[in-house]
Amino acid sequence: MKTYNIIKPDKYFDSVLLMQVSRELSSAPGIIELSVMMGSQGNKDLLRESGLLAAEGENARGSDLLIAFKADGSADLDAFVEKVENALTRRTPARAEDGDEEESVKSLESAYAKLGGADVVFISLPGDYAAWEAEKALDMGMHVMLFSDNVPLEDEISLKKIGKEKGLLVMGPDCGTAFIGGVGLGFANAVREGKIGVVGAAGTGMQEVACIISNLGAGLSHGIGTGGRDVKKDVGGMAFLMGLEMLIEDPGTEIIILVTKPPDKGVEDEIIKMAAAGKKPVVACLLGSAHKEDAPPVHYASTLEQAAVKALELAGIRQKIEDPEMSPGLKSRLEKISPRRRFLRGLYSGGTLGSEAEILLRPGMPGLLSNLSKKSEERLPDPWKSSGDCIVDLGDDLFTRGRPHPMIDYALRKERMLKEATDPECAVILFDVVLGYGSNADPAGELEDALLRIDKMEGGPLLVAALCGAKDDPQGYERQQKVLERCGVQVCLSNASAVKLVNKILNKLPVSSK
Repeated sequence: MKTYNIIKPDKYFDSVLLMQVSRELSSAPGIIELSVMMGSQGNKDLLRESGLLAAEGENARGSDLLIAFKADGSADLDAFVEKVENALTRRTPARAEDGDEEESVKSLESAYAKLGGADVVFISLPGDYAAWEAEKALDMGMHVMLFSDNVPLEDEISLKKIGKEKGLLVMGPDCGTAFIGGVGLGFANAVREGKIGVVGAAGTGMQEVACIISNLGAGLSHGIGTGGRDVKKDVGGMAFLMGLEMLIEDPGTEIIILVTKPPDKGVEDEIIKMAAAGKKPVVACLLGSAHKEDAPPVHYASTLEQAAVKALELAGIRQKIEDPEMSPGLKSRLEKISPRRRFLRGLYSGGTLGSEAEILLRPGMPGLLSNLSKKSEERLPDPWKSSGDCIVDLGDDLFTRGRPHPMIDYALRKERMLKEATDPECAVILFDVVLGYGSNADPAGELEDALLRIDKMEGGPLLVAALCGAKDDPQGYERQQKVLERCGVQVCLSNASAVKLVNKILNKLPVSSK
C-alpha cells in the first residue's frame, strides 16, 4: 500500500461537492482510502494527521485541488485519477431551464451580476479564505451563510460586527443548516412552510425541531442558523440576537423556537431579555441548562421534541409523539440477549442529537462517557474505543479529518457498529439517521448489510434508531423506516423518544447483566 497525492493547479471546487466525490469513489478497486480537498494549509494539516499527505501534497496551494489517496498494487492510478476528474466535471455544471449548460462564473461579483442581485450568499470555501469572500458579500449588501469551518475566531467576530452595523446576518462559521423563506440551505429538510420560526446554534437540533413540526402538520417561516460559537462569551450571541430580533419583527412568524446547547450566562440573559420583551410566544430549548419555569411569553423545553410540541400547542395544534413501547421483535430479542451484555453504545452523526442523548441519559447513568462532554471525568479517554456506557459523536473533527461527514459517508459508522456488536458487553446500539438535502442518498440502504449481520447474531445487542427527517425528504422517510425495521431496528420518531426506549430496555436487562 502506498500514499499518492495528485495536485491539479488552480481548480476550485465546493467542499460539499468534494465530500460527495470522496465518498462516491472511496470504494473504487484498489483504493484503500481517499480524500479530495482544496490544498489549503488547514486541509493539508488534516491530511497529514490522517496519514494521507505525501511529500508532493505539501506543495499544494489553497487554490489547488489535492487528490490524496492510499492504494494497493491492484489500482490503475491513471484511470482512477481520471474517474475523480470525471466525477467532479459531471457534478459541476448547472443546468438552465431549457436544458443547456449555464455559463460558469469565476467570482462572487460576476455571480451577483448574472443573477441580477441576490439577498443571501452560501460560502463553503476553505476556512483560510472564507472570511475574505464573506466580507465582500456583506459590502455588497447580502446576508451570509458561512458553511466553512476552521474560520479563525477573530474573523468570526469581525464579520459579525460588520454584519451588525449593516443589519445583515452572518450565519456561521460552521453553520450547517438554515431554512430561509421556504428554501433549505446546507443540511436541510423538505419541511412545510408555516408560521413557526427557529433560531438555532445547533444544526441537527434545528433539523429535528423543524422535521417534528412539519411531520405533525405545521410549518416553518424561517430557520436561522448561527454556528455553535456564536452563543459563547467571545462572540456574544451577535447572530443569535439578530436572528431573534428579525423573527420578532417578521409578520410571517407567529411562534418562535430557540435551540442551542448551553450558551454563556451573559448571552443567555440577553437572549431571554429580548424574547421576553417581544410580543410573540417563544419556546426556549437550551439543552443542558437548569430547569426553568415558564414566564410567558417565554416557555421552556428540556428536549427538542418538547420544544416542537410546545410550539405546536401555542399555535393551537395539539399533537404529540407517543412514548415508545418495545416492539414484539425487540421484546423477543431482549429475552434472548446474552446475560453478559449490559452497556449502551450510542453512535451519532448529529452532534446536537448526541448531546441531547447524553443529557437525558446521565441522571440515571452517572458513569456515562462521551467525546461531547466538557468535563474531564465524563470524557471518553479514546473516542476510537468504547468503554462502558458511552455516547460517541462521529461528526467530531477527530473522525472527519480527511473523510466526509458521517451524515454523508456511513462507512465508519458501519465499521463501528459491527465492532460494538462483537463486544460481549454491548447490550444496545443507539444511533441517529438524518435525512434531507446534503445527507446520504440512502442511509438505510448503506447500513443494511451491517444491521442484518447484527440482527442475526445469537444473543446479540438490540438496535434502536432515532430517525430525523421530514415526510417529503428525498430519501423517502417511510421507505427508510421500513428498511431499518426490516433489519431488526426499532425506529423512533424523535431522539428523545429513542432515549426513553433505551432506558426501558436497560431497565429490563437480565439481573445478572446489570
